[in-house]
Amino acid sequence: MVRIESRRGSIELPAWINGRGKPPRGQVFVPFFDETKLINEVTLDALDPFSRQPDCKKCAVKVVRAGASRDTQGGA
Repeated sequence: MVRIESRRGSIELPAWINGRGKPPRGQVFVPFFDETKLINEVTLDALDPFSRQPDCKKCAVKVVRAGASRDTQGGA
């Protein structure tokens, strides 16, 4: 289990490393289809200026082991 953190929020999810959909190094992929895992609460809340659709597909995040304290992760 990992905790994905952004400025907007955080969520705990199971991690799957080197699976069939391996993202490029430095990127994280979280599927949107599971309604019990609200990843949109972590992503950006900005709107596209032309379509007015939410820009929910990208944002900067930190990934840490779930349950680990910030002291063991080097956080502030």
